[in-house]
Amino acid sequence: ASQARASAWDRPQGGRLLFLERPNSPALPIEHHPLQRDHALTQVLRGLADALARRVRSPRTRALLGTALDVLADTAAVPLTPELVGSVQLGRFEQQWQPLVRLAAALVRGASADPTRAAAEGIALRSVLFRLEHLFEDLVRVTLRRALRSTRLRVVGARGRSLLTSPAGDSFITMRPDIAFTRSGRVVGIGDAKWKRLEPGKPSKRGVRPADVYQVGTYMCAYGPGTVPGLVFYPRAAWMTGATWTEAYDIAALGTKLTLVGVDLARLLGPREEREAVEIELRGVVEAAL
Repeated sequence: ASQARASAWDRPQGGRLLFLERPNSPALPIEHHPLQRDHALTQVLRGLADALARRVRSPRTRALLGTALDVLADTAAVPLTPELVGSVQLGRFEQQWQPLVRLAAALVRGASADPTRAAAEGIALRSVLFRLEHLFEDLVRVTLRRALRSTRLRVVGARGRSLLTSPAGDSFITMRPDIAFTRSGRVVGIGDAKWKRLEPGKPSKRGVRPADVYQVGTYMCAYGPGTVPGLVFYPRAAWMTGATWTEAYDIAALGTKLTLVGVDLARLLGPREEREAVEIELRGVVEAAL
């Protein structure tokens, strides 16, 4: 939308040579006059914006495409065809439109929208990488908030607390669990999300890392009025049984329990009824553990 207001947006129509005078500057040659806004390039861009608006699901992206279509309101709405896209000849000062023209060409020839195949389709795209462990943490946190909204339990972001304090009073090594469960403003449980694979077999061979247990156990001691229960959420594996797999362990030294939970991502990211069923199951798991 912002590019639509650039001077390169107006393309030449005639063949007259003019000169544009600027104060204290040499004359700038303009090779064509008058300029117009309805031509093959703008028609391709309007068709591309319209095609993308029908495909995207993000309200923000759809709104941005709507703004672009408003800017292009004085351009003819013509079908986006291979012939139209092929007719675009970009000048030396119009190369900033090349990625969009290539994207339009890929769409009209039915190229895959899979970004991992973009290079093979001749499409130049920007890539954004996300750390899956962070996405998993956010997904678990948001899901638990929805699941527990009808109960007295609340899911909050725990404030960082210092684990060590020097003799001079300096604090360092900040603790911050992924999830704190509260009831009436009091922490009653700790949750942590681990993007790691648990293994089948005997419970002692699940693949739970000792360092993870030490970490969560420290949170359980530090954040409650006394020691509170803990839950560790993992991606569900194929061997896990039951609607929502759980396995609880006693921590004798702390006098409390640690519960492992398998989160079914396939159902959670599926149709609405599947997601709501997972939320109900997780609510029962959390309430039973706390």
